[in-house]
Amino acid sequence: MSKSIMMLKQVYRIGNLTLLESKINREIGNQLFPAKVVESAKSRYLLAQNTAADSPEEWTIAQIDARQKILAARAVHIWRSDFA
Repeated sequence: MSKSIMMLKQVYRIGNLTLLESKINREIGNQLFPAKVVESAKSRYLLAQNTAADSPEEWTIAQIDARQKILAARAVHIWRSDFA
């Protein structure tokens, strides 16, 4: 499988998504990753700031996988159900 097809499969994974303020999101648009890092670092949202700090040069499939695991663990903790 080519690298571009593998990256296309990553686009809508939760590990690849970051919430941003509307203004920053509009400014970023479809810019390349280095520009997104600069703008994400300006966000009030810690998760966006961490993404920028963790991946200053590139965004790889391995980083998406690792971030997805972190977000999944947070989700389980935050939305934990005590119904058994």
